[in-house]
Amino acid sequence: MKMMSMNDVSRILRRNTKGVVNEILNQKRCRGCWAFSIVGVIESMSVIQKIDHEHRSIQELLDCSQYNKGCDGGSVSKAMDYTCIHHMPFVSDQEYPLTLAVKRICKLPTNATGRRVQEYAYQCNLDENKMVKQVAFHGPLVVAVDATNWLNYIGGVITRACWPGIGNHIVQLIGYVGYGTHNDSVIPHYILKNSYGEDFGENGYVKIAMHKNTCGIRDEVTILSVY
Repeated sequence: MKMMSMNDVSRILRRNTKGVVNEILNQKRCRGCWAFSIVGVIESMSVIQKIDHEHRSIQELLDCSQYNKGCDGGSVSKAMDYTCIHHMPFVSDQEYPLTLAVKRICKLPTNATGRRVQEYAYQCNLDENKMVKQVAFHGPLVVAVDATNWLNYIGGVITRACWPGIGNHIVQLIGYVGYGTHNDSVIPHYILKNSYGEDFGENGYVKIAMHKNTCGIRDEVTILSVY
């Protein structure tokens, strides 16, 4: 299993991070970033909570979340509502593989077993200091961002041309660098796991500046636990 390099992450979680974040995936033309990010965080939380290291099915969420439109777009809050109300079990990726099919047909067996969301909180306008603490002491978060200009991103820390109030893409907030530092050579920034493939940005990851709600990072933040 290929995992991200932690060499440039000063603090991704205050715990053993080996195996917490799975490999970068590519949503291609599917507008299913919401499902990629939710399932990615479910996988990470399963490791952090010492339950398992399984890859969970993204296609299941794309197909079966009736409040959303699969590869035609979706909402994190609606998806989380659906998974909790229906006690949706996330089966393994092997049981329900990723196809990125446009036509949605839910193939989840009625007797399926898998990882479930225990609780979640959909937080609006979250204080960034609180957000940092959640990443450090709880785990990765699902966040909405403005990715309008990300197609031109090749690396470095995004500090401008990325605005709040335009949540058009969903990613995973997995870590940060430089929080509380007084080193002028380091721009405090978040590390985001994206779903555009490893050729995008910095091996699939994006760095955005902290403390200024860059890209609307604190506008819509979801924290969750699993069982």
